[in-house]
Amino acid sequence: MKEVTINGVSYLPASALAKQFRYTTDYIGQLCRAKKVDAQLVGRSWYVNPVSLTAHKSAKYTKTNLPEKTIESKDKIEISRINIEPVLAKNTIKATKAAPQNFARRIEWQPAKYEDDGGDLFPVVKREIKPVRVHVGLADSTPVSIKTTAKATDLVAEPLPEVSLKGKLNISSLEEDFDALIEEVFDQDVPQDVDLKPKAIQNSLTKPAYRPVKQHLHDAMPKRTEPAAVVATEAPQVAIKADDVFYRTIKITYALASASLALILVLVLFSESYVRADALSLESGLEFSTTDFSALVSHFLR
Repeated sequence: MKEVTINGVSYLPASALAKQFRYTTDYIGQLCRAKKVDAQLVGRSWYVNPVSLTAHKSAKYTKTNLPEKTIESKDKIEISRINIEPVLAKNTIKATKAAPQNFARRIEWQPAKYEDDGGDLFPVVKREIKPVRVHVGLADSTPVSIKTTAKATDLVAEPLPEVSLKGKLNISSLEEDFDALIEEVFDQDVPQDVDLKPKAIQNSLTKPAYRPVKQHLHDAMPKRTEPAAVVATEAPQVAIKADDVFYRTIKITYALASASLALILVLVLFSESYVRADALSLESGLEFSTTDFSALVSHFLR
């Protein structure tokens, strides 16, 4: 609203009059609150009568001369000074009498002395000096980046060699060719004097061929193994009567099997395997000792 009319009197907002009279809005508000101008509060804004504001501005800087007044007194009044002691209550009198009056005696006045202090009253602040690194290099030098790669080393473990001695034992029996042998016997004429000894019994010990083996620090000593004996037998060609074929065949088979087993046991019991190894070669084999045989015979005789 730009203008408000109340009871036939027009009022303008304080912001518009502030621009007109070159006043601040706060100053006009102070005049309105002090009731130095005719103003009305509408809502939260002041509306001022411009006539009253003009009269206030013109009368503000004028000096009013009031007539001097003199007061004349006919009688002179003399005022006498009278000392009046304070009236103390009974409790106050008792308290003042009971209280000791020695608080002033505790203060001992001494002459002031000025002495030098033992140390500085203000702490001395020392600034910590940090060393500055200075780069030192060759003059007119150009940095060159060099990349190097370390040589990769691959460790491959070799398989452990097999040093154990191995052998094969082949024992052939007459059971495979038993039927063919019976047929041949029945077809032939059996003479009266027959030599029942087998033609040949071949005993041999097999030994693996020597192969050099690279020695390693982590290799253990070779295991001690007993070589096996191989017995190769040939079936005897014998002429037997037809009546005694069955019994003689059983006897021959039993004799051959017993001889083979006895030979194997003798070889195993009285043979000593040895293994000689050094840094460059490896040697193994069997040795036969007569001392072991004599010891075994004496043991059975006991």
